[in-house]
Amino acid sequence: MMKAKSVLAIFLVFSLVIPAAVSAKELISYLPRLMNEHQLVRAAEALRNEARYREDSAKGGWYPSLDLRADGGREWVERVDQTESDELSNYETVRLTQLVTDFGATSSQVKMAGAMLSRSREELKTTQQTVLLQGITAYIEIFKAREKLRYALESEENISRQTGMEEVLVERGAGLSSDILQTKSQLARAQALRVSIEGELALAKNRFRAVYGFVPTDQEIKEFRLPAEPAQVQPVTLESALSRAFENNPTIFAAQHNSAIVEQEIGVRKAQYFPRLNLYVEGIRREDDLGVEGTRLDSFVGAELTYNLFRGGADSSAVKAATEKHAAAQGTLEDTRMLVEENVRNAWQNLMTSREKYRYLKNQAVIVEKFLELARKERKLGSRSLLDVLTGEVEYINAQSQAVAAEVEIVLASFQLYYAMGDLVMDLVKTQ
Repeated sequence: MMKAKSVLAIFLVFSLVIPAAVSAKELISYLPRLMNEHQLVRAAEALRNEARYREDSAKGGWYPSLDLRADGGREWVERVDQTESDELSNYETVRLTQLVTDFGATSSQVKMAGAMLSRSREELKTTQQTVLLQGITAYIEIFKAREKLRYALESEENISRQTGMEEVLVERGAGLSSDILQTKSQLARAQALRVSIEGELALAKNRFRAVYGFVPTDQEIKEFRLPAEPAQVQPVTLESALSRAFENNPTIFAAQHNSAIVEQEIGVRKAQYFPRLNLYVEGIRREDDLGVEGTRLDSFVGAELTYNLFRGGADSSAVKAATEKHAAAQGTLEDTRMLVEENVRNAWQNLMTSREKYRYLKNQAVIVEKFLELARKERKLGSRSLLDVLTGEVEYINAQSQAVAAEVEIVLASFQLYYAMGDLVMDLVKTQ
């Protein structure tokens, strides 16, 4: 009984561990660490935090300011009556100041800082989606190169085996030397294709390293799986995709907040035309100051008005500069909307094209595979030339590679559509 329980326990452990080990090489297992540790994401988070602190700093203008000033030292005073004093003196001032009004300057600065914080949040979303798309693309490109290489190696092996068979036939006097040359020619072509695809895989690994910070092992690459197309919440029409993009794309929101920032800057600049009114409470302590022996305490409560009468036209120029800057921000916003629309339209078209192309290429691969099977049988019967078989072999590998690439393009195009709409999130990544 104890032995049976032990076996059952071991089985349960393996049933839990083995699937986890297999799924550990799926795309979704790589993404959380990427999104938490990628330097671009961390930089965007730091900029968001900076904007939050700047907003807090701007709000400080609404609150009282308490300042302390103290100085001391030896003082020499020569009076009108020719008497002199030589004393150690000190002077301390404590002043509490509260803003009453600056005609909107501080309020505009707070609103401007708030718009900066909102912009930094949208820029963080954009960065997160960009890094996520890079991670998805890097993983899928390795998968695509691996699959293409698998078909290339299979084709090269088949042609190499056919070459060996032809050489044996020639040695026995039952084959043609020209057939050997044909097989070697096709073998060289297959080898060149294999080398080219190995180069694609190497480039894909380099890109993976640049995105994730490491290169997966060959064993890990063997366990890569193509993620499912995220079609569960995909728009069914181009118009709905465009509508979602205009409602959700963080790039548009960032441009809108940028325009709001400059609009508040205009308010800050215009406030320089008006005075600033403060209330203050001040206490002063003097000891042996100005030749007067003893300690003196003074207190003041009052209002303070500061108003610049002339600054050489600087305020007017600052308002004009901010106004032009706002016009530029509005132009950038409109251009951003147009670029987002273009990206959505292109992503939609790429998705539609990829789906249609995959349907034809998959059908082509099936047809070529059937042809190759028949050609091999007919070759054994002597009714099909060796060149036909070799050509079919090359066409088969090309058709399979193109079909795999087309299937990958569908998945990538789907993720790119979500990115163009501003809706790309990790929850969309599922296993087939």
